[in-house]
Amino acid sequence: MIKSMTGYGKGESDSDIGRCSVEVSSCNHRYCDISVHMPRRLTMFENPIKTLIKEKFSRGHFDVYVSPNFSDNPFISLNVDYHLIEDYVAALKEMKKKFNLEGEPDLQTIAKLKDVWKIEDEEYEGDVVGQLIEKAVKNALESLGEMRGREGELLYQDIAKRIDLVKGYMEKLEKELPGIMETYRARLREKIDNFMGELNVNVDEARIAQEIAIMGEKSDVTEEVIRIDSHLKQFLDLIEKEEPAGRKLDFLIQELNREINTISSKISDLSVSNFVVEIKSELEKIREQIQNVE
Repeated sequence: MIKSMTGYGKGESDSDIGRCSVEVSSCNHRYCDISVHMPRRLTMFENPIKTLIKEKFSRGHFDVYVSPNFSDNPFISLNVDYHLIEDYVAALKEMKKKFNLEGEPDLQTIAKLKDVWKIEDEEYEGDVVGQLIEKAVKNALESLGEMRGREGELLYQDIAKRIDLVKGYMEKLEKELPGIMETYRARLREKIDNFMGELNVNVDEARIAQEIAIMGEKSDVTEEVIRIDSHLKQFLDLIEKEEPAGRKLDFLIQELNREINTISSKISDLSVSNFVVEIKSELEKIREQIQNVE
């Protein structure tokens, strides 16, 4: 069954180094478009996250939010600038000598001096963090997939119902077409007779019959009706399959609209126009729905 491109999923994972929480939301998009939001120091894991999404989904815009919470931060490096301390000690001894001061530089004093400690962010290339993030992402994508499946089922029910309505209108139109065409030919014959009468010209019955037959053939919509029936069957087959079908469904809707417009242009009749209006109304509602089908 078809799946929606709209959904939300959340996943978490735990390990000895802490916990990672991942949230993923998706909406409709022509292609597979992914935005990953995560701390700068974790950007090395962005491409693997995108790969996991593309393996599971074919279309949609995805926003991924990665929130790590490490008990022992593997990204922090604490260093001491010993060269700077040597300069500080030398300066303090020079100060003591120059101003005849008492005392010696001690550890507590030196530790408080500016820029002695260097706290730096470091990139972490270990597998532990990558595995933690991967597990959380997979859990979030599983949850997202379930929601997209549920939304897809709702889309399926609505689209299938509207396809049945279109089929119903087409069946009624097919039943009424012989009568509509007969009325059309009668009106055409009446117009010709009136026109010829006004011109006071003798009527060649064979020629008139031939012209009416030609015009009737031009107004024949049998091929369009057959193609519409075929498109509707293909449409139902596609929405029942598990594979992504959004692009194919969009193409079929365009074809259905084209065929129904051709019927409308070939037969200028009020009852046909009424059928066309109802069918086009349902097709437009279906077109809006399939914009969100994966």
